[in-house]
Amino acid sequence: MLGSPEDGSVQIAHSHCLSDDDARQRVVALTDYWSTRYAMTGAWKGERYQISGKTKGIRFDAVFSLAPGRVEVAVEVPFFARKIGRDYVERKLRDYLDPARSLADLQARLLAP
Repeated sequence: MLGSPEDGSVQIAHSHCLSDDDARQRVVALTDYWSTRYAMTGAWKGERYQISGKTKGIRFDAVFSLAPGRVEVAVEVPFFARKIGRDYVERKLRDYLDPARSLADLQARLLAP
């Protein structure tokens, strides 16, 4: 199952100071961005969101888990792309969970070319 270290997925945890609702809305904004930009598909199941697809020709599967003050992500990408995949997801989490950025600005990225 994706999300356990035994499956070879990359584990990422990001702490934040946002409310649970704000953090969830920001994860939604990020996954909506990926869905729009890279035609990835995903769905929520409780406090977990699973998304999959390809970006730049590389298969990408991720499970986001939300907890108070924390977002955890298990990312599965091919071995050769793990470092790039980890860095990319960590950078996106820092960006989308930054309280200095408004949710409206993050959502507006969907409209940008």
